[in-house]
Amino acid sequence: SRLSETLAPSFDDGEKGLADYLARIDHTIEYLRKLTPEDFQEFEAKEIIFPWNPTQKLMGKDYLIQFALPNFYFHITTAYN
Repeated sequence: SRLSETLAPSFDDGEKGLADYLARIDHTIEYLRKLTPEDFQEFEAKEIIFPWNPTQKLMGKDYLIQFALPNFYFHITTAYN
């Protein structure tokens, strides 16, 4: 959402079982399918500011390589484990 400047879905973390988690995944996939390549045009030049530390800023390309992709792969690996 940071690279496309779109609002990501928000969840209340109140899942009670597998069906709730699967529904959450479905909602996330629905959000991702709405994104287009145009949403990411010139993402390299976007300045990314972290809400938890507004003094830390990264340019879009650095954010993708240094934060977003490692975070994604960490969560994929953790889910696999």
